[in-house]
Amino acid sequence: GGWNNTCSCSQPNLGPLAIAYFRSVSGTQASPIHLKNYPGENPAIGETMIEPYNRGLILQASNWWEVSGIEFKNISGDCFGVGGSDIKIWNLTVHDCARKDWDGNPAGIKFTGAMRGEVFNSTFYDTFSDPRMNGNPGGGSWFLRGAGIQLFQGANITIHDNYFTNTKQGQDINGNYVGYANCVMQKHAQQYTNAFFVAYNNIFNNCRMAFGS
Repeated sequence: GGWNNTCSCSQPNLGPLAIAYFRSVSGTQASPIHLKNYPGENPAIGETMIEPYNRGLILQASNWWEVSGIEFKNISGDCFGVGGSDIKIWNLTVHDCARKDWDGNPAGIKFTGAMRGEVFNSTFYDTFSDPRMNGNPGGGSWFLRGAGIQLFQGANITIHDNYFTNTKQGQDINGNYVGYANCVMQKHAQQYTNAFFVAYNNIFNNCRMAFGS
């Protein structure tokens, strides 16, 4: 419950390994698609630590979206993947994502080649992979992996007025506590020399790295 079902677009293309997968479904600057909570309700995407679902919401090649007022939690892969442009995200709670991460880059929100994205007024905590659940998918020497927001290439992303924290420490394959995960990670450089990344008014607490690049 708690969904405002007013979108006049087509139904999502139900792709593998995701609870909700939208590919090439776009709004416009004048009329973006808005996935949001119904007033007074607190909808959640998650509670799927068992297969077949691996990720939460995926926007692939989908532009002019707004996502707000939703909790993402307890998802075995990334909670929210963004692969489009002109995406505005706010008032989310994103936590306990990617325990069974399979690509070595666990994230609460993962921007991949995204253009002109904004994230604000949201809370992120406790996203990291657990090698006891899924081995070491990144290969090489094991280390604690995870970030509330992770960026791969793309351009012109703004992150502001968010709260990043960690309340749980990650554990190695033997169950030893190894510290807290990262909070924001720019994994690969943005795609254009004139691109920008802006971060301001964020609060970081218990982060291995508040911002890593």
